[in-house]
Amino acid sequence: MAFFGFGKKKTDAGTGAAAETAENGGNGKDTAPVAPTGFQADPRKAKAWFDRAHQVADTNHEYAIDSFTAGLRFAPDAMREHEALREVGMRRKASGGKPAGMGETMKSGGKTLVEKFSHAEKLWAMDPMNVSRAVAVMEKAAEIHDAEETLDLGEVVVWIGERVMELNNGPKASKPIFVKAMHLFETVSAYKQAEEACRRALQIDTDDGILLSRLKDLAALKTIEDANLKKGSTFRDGVKDLDKQQDLDREDQMHHDEAGHDKIIARHRALLAAKPDDLDLQLKLIKALLNKGDDETDEEAIKILQNAFENTGQYRFKYDIGDVLMRQFNRHHRMMREALAGNPGDPSLLKHIDELRKRQLDYELKEFTERVAQYPTIMKLRFELGKRLLQSKRYEDAVGAFQDAKADPKIRVQSMEALGICYLQMEWLEPAVDTLDEAMKRHEVPGDDLDKSLKYLSIDALERYAKAFNSVEHARRAQGIASTLLQMDIRYRDIRERVNKLRELVEKMTKGSA
Repeated sequence: MAFFGFGKKKTDAGTGAAAETAENGGNGKDTAPVAPTGFQADPRKAKAWFDRAHQVADTNHEYAIDSFTAGLRFAPDAMREHEALREVGMRRKASGGKPAGMGETMKSGGKTLVEKFSHAEKLWAMDPMNVSRAVAVMEKAAEIHDAEETLDLGEVVVWIGERVMELNNGPKASKPIFVKAMHLFETVSAYKQAEEACRRALQIDTDDGILLSRLKDLAALKTIEDANLKKGSTFRDGVKDLDKQQDLDREDQMHHDEAGHDKIIARHRALLAAKPDDLDLQLKLIKALLNKGDDETDEEAIKILQNAFENTGQYRFKYDIGDVLMRQFNRHHRMMREALAGNPGDPSLLKHIDELRKRQLDYELKEFTERVAQYPTIMKLRFELGKRLLQSKRYEDAVGAFQDAKADPKIRVQSMEALGICYLQMEWLEPAVDTLDEAMKRHEVPGDDLDKSLKYLSIDALERYAKAFNSVEHARRAQGIASTLLQMDIRYRDIRERVNKLRELVEKMTKGSA
């Protein structure tokens, strides 16, 4: 869920990222811990700036970046706004935007850690492919996470770190940057990511004994983290001290026990009753309620989220209500399918399942339409909206959503696959052929499920085009792709029959044109 933050992990002076340099495996000089400033968030001011940023994100990149970074000074843990800011930065670069000038670069950004962090992120947004800028932002986020009791930037640290890992790639990959990222991941107990950063540093320098030793330590810590994941917690659920860790360990042991859930919920209710306005305690109670996984506790969690939304004006709480309701729909579907398995063909159950599916689709269409309006620069939301439009057979609207989503490189090929499906449903055969052909060329993992799906859809588009326009060329292309897919996975759908039918089609069309 979006409102679950990464746990705080305090470090002593001389340990952790603040005490180690990026030039070695951990033999840095001690530095003093950063002093906290008693930061207090201001959600209403943050929302005002974020609203302005989203309004101009497509038309005025400079002002959008200024507005996003201004809002992040009041709500630096607003994860979705960091993502939206990066989207704008990438669009600005694509349209010819230049990095910040010397004057902007030399500014300190302000007196507080949060102000300096915000300014560093602005510089990165103006030069989004600059890995050094990304590292600077990650480092400042980690400093805030370590110093400020009222802020939990663990999720932000990990998100930035993943961007650092992406940017520090290829023949010019830097060992010191991987080492720096490793230490910063550790500050938020992100041991999986820290281990990967350490491993990549070792690929550059295989003889670094310090890193080899550190890799073993991180592997052990990751094993503990994986064990916690199986019990239902993650490193996001970290703690500020050992006493709280022991409490959470006991809670984890009762994770699958209903009485244990009730005990945990009662404990968090009591804590919140003593401090009813404490947002952190509210979120912990919400998590405990949702972990139980039934309608009654879901409804209580929704009420708390609704109050938080009304009191703060932050849309993220309404976003989380939507996630709860969608999870509830999925749980009801699962229960009905289980009942149907025991009573196959039961007309009453089949009717209820169909009605539930329609209600869910109607709800999710409204939900994702609203999310796209709130976060117009996050293309993943447009992709999710497109999926619901496609399910609703609103093909032209779905095309628009997927065409927008294509702007995100991470989901470009999936968006093109979805566009191909829409075009085929509308019998727009030429766009279907062209889009699926481009998607196959762009896809970089041969033989995976997406690759097979693209090939199968392309076969369908080419065959239909060949029949509609009597094109031997398209029939042969379909036959060639079908042959490739057959050699890749002979059990894939009806590919054996398709190969035979296409062979017959090519022979027939060739004779007819002779």
